[in-house]
Amino acid sequence: MPVPVPVTARGGGASRTDGCTHVRASRVTISTDRLTAINIDDVNNIVMVEPGAAWATGDGDNRPRRL
Repeated sequence: MPVPVPVTARGGGASRTDGCTHVRASRVTISTDRLTAINIDDVNNIVMVEPGAAWATGDGDNRPRRL
C-alpha cells in the first residue's frame, strides 16, 4: 500500500508567511522560485504572474500601466 507523503509548494519565499518549509524529515517541497515570468496583456488589463516572481518586479512593471 502506498504511503502518503506531505507535499508543499514554495514560491520565492518572501511573502506574508515568509515562505513554506517543513520542520520534519520525509517531506517534499516543490520550489517554484525559478518560475518568475510576468506576462502583461494591455488590451484586456490582465497580468499573469508565475509563483516565484517578486512583488517588487511586478509592481515596477505595472506602475506605468496602473494595473
